[in-house]
Amino acid sequence: MDLFTIQNLIPFYSIILEGSAGLGISVLAVRMIQKYRSRPQPATIPLLITLVGYSLAAFTAFSGKVLDFYSSVPQSVISFSGYFNNLSYIGIGIANIALIYFTMVVFREVNERLLLYFTFIEAIVVGTIIEVNSFVYGSYSDTFLSIIGIAALSLFANLWLVIESLKARSQSEERLSRTGFFFIAIFGISLTLVFVFFGLDVVTIQLGGPGFSIFYVLAWFMTFFASFSGYLGYTMPNWFRKILSLE
Repeated sequence: MDLFTIQNLIPFYSIILEGSAGLGISVLAVRMIQKYRSRPQPATIPLLITLVGYSLAAFTAFSGKVLDFYSSVPQSVISFSGYFNNLSYIGIGIANIALIYFTMVVFREVNERLLLYFTFIEAIVVGTIIEVNSFVYGSYSDTFLSIIGIAALSLFANLWLVIESLKARSQSEERLSRTGFFFIAIFGISLTLVFVFFGLDVVTIQLGGPGFSIFYVLAWFMTFFASFSGYLGYTMPNWFRKILSLE
């Protein structure tokens, strides 16, 4: 078996990608927990929940594809990927809500009404996606609805974070703070690119391709890169501070 082996419509490299992304993000989450225990900060928890949400999305997608890949039952009969993708959307929804709260805590006062409205809309979108995906099969299920619904809310959460981070960076004169805000902005930009790449992969399907294109690969790579950027920008680990001090 090689990376490009395909069984039951699942390429083996997709399993490696999603498992690696989930593992990498989980390691960052553990490091963030350790950081919080040594120096508690109120914004650490929502950022941690954001990472956990994306880690959940990666691991559930990974689990569904593993079951389909090694299953002798075709996806048209039982699609584990389709069912597990529902859990992935829940993970992304949780991550979006936590990211909105993180942006409020770090850059503004917490607007409980806005947070409640966003949570309500997120719940409706994710619930609708789950309802639709429960009656179709395939590792991509109803991808157009999924990508549009989740991407729209994610775009709002991510771009708000980017705008606030760049604004704070322009107003700060301290080097470490400016660097931290820059990497938090990269975090938001990279998360936006995740959905851009997944969307482009869906376009390849609409054009007759099987999916799992180079855009799919870039999307999962960007998921980990985004998480790593957010981790660096907010926690500023000692080894990163030392690198900055040498420049």
